[in-house]
Amino acid sequence: MKKIKKRKKRLRLQPRFFIIIFMGLIIGGIIYQADIRNQSRVMPNLHGWLASEVQEYLGERPNVSVIFEYEHSDIVEPTRVISQSLKPGRVIGDEAVVVSVTISLGSEVAP
Repeated sequence: MKKIKKRKKRLRLQPRFFIIIFMGLIIGGIIYQADIRNQSRVMPNLHGWLASEVQEYLGERPNVSVIFEYEHSDIVEPTRVISQSLKPGRVIGDEAVVVSVTISLGSEVAP
């Protein structure tokens, strides 16, 4: 009786497979870049940020001006943001925008 040798089939990938993978990576990169670009144009929720963080973050945007207002708060720590004039999630376009940010001075000291 003769032994029949079984040959292992080699998996041969078609060029189409590589083209599909390559195109998927390109499309994924384009979508990722568009998402990053849109996130940088959306107003974040600044509540609880330090005043210096707000100045640094909004200072990088040339069309955004920041006005700091100060008031006493028993709830929010000193130098942290209490409120902001623009709602979080608002898309900031190319037009000039003024953002008023209220900063906590801490609790008011009784005389």
